[in-house]
Amino acid sequence: MSSTIATDCPQTAEAAAEIQSRVQMLRERHSTAVEAHQKTEDSLKKLQQKYMKNNANIESLTNLLDCESCPQQKEILKKCIRKQKTARTKILKNEKEVLKVAKRTRYVMEEAKATWWSEAQAMWNFQVMCANAGNGDIWQSNWTF
Repeated sequence: MSSTIATDCPQTAEAAAEIQSRVQMLRERHSTAVEAHQKTEDSLKKLQQKYMKNNANIESLTNLLDCESCPQQKEILKKCIRKQKTARTKILKNEKEVLKVAKRTRYVMEEAKATWWSEAQAMWNFQVMCANAGNGDIWQSNWTF
């Protein structure tokens, strides 16, 4: 939002510059929040893919176990299945943690967007006010910081 602000008097010029810098800072905060949220969403997708692959491994090992007749091979397959189930438990635990982080980053992102947007609207209102105000005395009598 790079627009020109009416600067008829020094007070309005200072206020305009302050508002513009605040809007820029809030825009950057929003961008950072969006990036953080995207990273958590990507992590969540990777964990879900790992979970699906792990389930497929468990299923194939279980099918092999059902077909196997050798007791030694059955023990080896049972051990592999236990390892896969342990890995699945860890994946679920990590997924739960990432979901919590994703929820927090989504909230931060939405909050940053709302704050940035309200500040941008305030800047726009300020510009309109300055354009309509003719001089700084009218501005100071109607609005104070």
